Amino acid sequence: MPKPWKGALLVGDVIRQRVALWATCRACGHRARVDPGRVADRVGYDMPVPSLSPKMRCTRCGVRRAEVTVGQHPSGLR
Repeated sequence: MPKPWKGALLVGDVIRQRVALWATCRACGHRARVDPGRVADRVGYDMPVPSLSPKMRCTRCGVRRAEVTVGQHPSGLR
């Protein structure tokens, strides 16, 4: 299992470090890559990545509170 990314703490860090931002729905398991630029436009560059979870809504089932991860896809895909 890959180690969780610990380098990017803020949305701006994700953009500067050019790493992936992933959201995984806790209800249905849907996983999607999230555009950090669009996230920054909505919440700002200084929003902590862990604070994004309550703001994320699954595009498949509509449930809020997706798990947000930075770096490699949770299943090892890029």
